[in-house]
Amino acid sequence: MQSTQPAQTLERTQPLRASAPASRLQQYGPYAITLYLLATTRWGSGLSLVGGPPYITDLVLIVLLADRAVAAAAHRSVATGVESWVGILTTALLAWSLILLMFGSISQNALRDAAPYLYVITVFLVRPPTESSEGTTSRALMAVLIFHATWVTIAQLDPSLETSTPIVAAGTHLLSLRSDFDSLVCGLLAAIGLHRALSGRSPAYNLALAAWGSVLVFTFFNRAGLLAFIVELIVVALLAPARRRFIGSYDRRAVIAVLVMIVPILLVVASQSQPVERLLGTVPGSNASSSELHGAAGTANARLKAWKELAVYIERDPTREIRGVGFGPDFLHESGADVLLLGTAAAEQEDVRSPHNYLLGTWARLGLIGVILVLGLLIAGLRLARLVAKHAPHVRDDDVLAMLLVASIPVVAFVGVVLESPFGALPYFWAIGHLSARACQVGAVRPFGVARGLLRPGEGGSNVLADRLL
Repeated sequence: MQSTQPAQTLERTQPLRASAPASRLQQYGPYAITLYLLATTRWGSGLSLVGGPPYITDLVLIVLLADRAVAAAAHRSVATGVESWVGILTTALLAWSLILLMFGSISQNALRDAAPYLYVITVFLVRPPTESSEGTTSRALMAVLIFHATWVTIAQLDPSLETSTPIVAAGTHLLSLRSDFDSLVCGLLAAIGLHRALSGRSPAYNLALAAWGSVLVFTFFNRAGLLAFIVELIVVALLAPARRRFIGSYDRRAVIAVLVMIVPILLVVASQSQPVERLLGTVPGSNASSSELHGAAGTANARLKAWKELAVYIERDPTREIRGVGFGPDFLHESGADVLLLGTAAAEQEDVRSPHNYLLGTWARLGLIGVILVLGLLIAGLRLARLVAKHAPHVRDDDVLAMLLVASIPVVAFVGVVLESPFGALPYFWAIGHLSARACQVGAVRPFGVARGLLRPGEGGSNVLADRLL
């Protein structure tokens, strides 16, 4: 029977066609650097061959960009399958950041401030995964998460280990813990282990991994990490339709009985943990202990006062409000927010350039224009996560990882300094790029440039505009 589907919707039901074979660097490079940063987090991102910038992550990114530039110059198709809105927002954020950088004062501080936003180019480097790669990428992911959980466990059991290891960069020791992001990564082990167990893949083994990751989350004294963990569990719960067939094969009464026994135990353990007490410490009328209440409320109040002062500073100048101060200026010091955030003595000694709030920092640096672009990418990433879960014939482990990252990293970034750092920014932008490529691959969205005639014949989704930019 001849299809009566409107022509304008055909591209949403036809999977992305393959282009020229990709090199291993193109296919696995962005994923590899993401796994490296998840394995090593803060201290891994600070490793350098020259004792300072550029760091290893920067060098790898430069190699990936150079490889793409050579491929484009040689007229080899380098399909990325970037979704239309993601492509537009990514290009706009990259262009706006470069404009502010070029028309400002080029300095080491300016480059340091601009780098987290320039990392958005990672979105254009991600290729759609191949079917044959699923086993390899899944095994690599689990190995990385187990490695991270192992060294975190050792560091938690022996707190003196952190200061006894060599310094890798700017006072950061090898195996240094970063409580908010390390707890987020431990949450990834718990969430992905739970997803794999519920999908019927070695349930006992994966549930043990999930329990390990969960215990580690609660050993950290961090509210943002706990909130990120809750978001990760919600994402896994929302993936339930993809596991419906497996769960349906079990006796529901047995499943309910297990949940009735386990859930109360988990709730009791969680309620007595430090991060929960610290989280409850910010809630008026909570039953948290006085020391926890005082410490948590004090930190929260200091940040709120600093954020309010910074917002007043930004709004005082309409130009600054719309376009930001750019890269280089120390807006925290100029606004006086650094003293409110850290105290007078600490503000004079520490080189802090972020208000511990990614949106507020973006507003100060890139203005309302930057805030709109950043929020647009966040919404686009969440939308793509839903589309991949809905349309993909099979949800891969790297798909789940990307969904968890786009949902949980902003939670930590809005109350900390994560997306301003390579260990948070690169995995986040990889996740958006992966979900975008997967959504195009399964025919759920239109690739960037299709509607504008930017595709060369036979490339079926190659992002020619990105090739030209690179």
